[in-house]
Amino acid sequence: MVDWIKEKERIEQDSELQKYHFSKNGASGLLRQFYESPRLIVQAAGGHGGAPRKPRLFWHSIENQRAFMDDLAHSLNFHEGERERWYEVQPSLVVQHGGRTLLNHHKGSLYSILLTVYPEFDWLPWKFHQLPKFSWKNPELLEKALRFVADKLHLQTVEEWHRVTSTQLNGLGVATLFSKNGGVDAVIKIVNSRKT
Repeated sequence: MVDWIKEKERIEQDSELQKYHFSKNGASGLLRQFYESPRLIVQAAGGHGGAPRKPRLFWHSIENQRAFMDDLAHSLNFHEGERERWYEVQPSLVVQHGGRTLLNHHKGSLYSILLTVYPEFDWLPWKFHQLPKFSWKNPELLEKALRFVADKLHLQTVEEWHRVTSTQLNGLGVATLFSKNGGVDAVIKIVNSRKT
């Protein structure tokens, strides 16, 4: 992140970095973690401008995770409440902004990070570029996807499900999830068998 801020602000030397450079570029949380000291941030980054090393168990704190994601949202120009924009973000962007260990902590899943950090938002995992591996066969996720489709297409009966097309499922972003589980009928069967 230090290199990114230096590049954006056209700064050549680490010693030229000021607090306002970090604040202005969405790294206020980083400043707080390092006692409002750009010098300590640069030192923690090993003096080479990379991502600062975090203390051991740093990412175990949900507060630290949320501070990082809030700062990242700010640097991506997300406005308050624009949670939907996270669906467009690639996990590599988290890494570029110094969150590699955070991503590893969540087994490479941006969905898992956001579910942990912003639990108040109803995340739809199938809207992400990459669905977490553990999710493909998750009955709870499949049930959520069925409810989502039924709500969006106003489906009331099982017979109406038989008229749902792959184009409709694709338009809602769930076609791959359904096809990986054998199609609409198979998903309904999986969800119903879970309830009995």
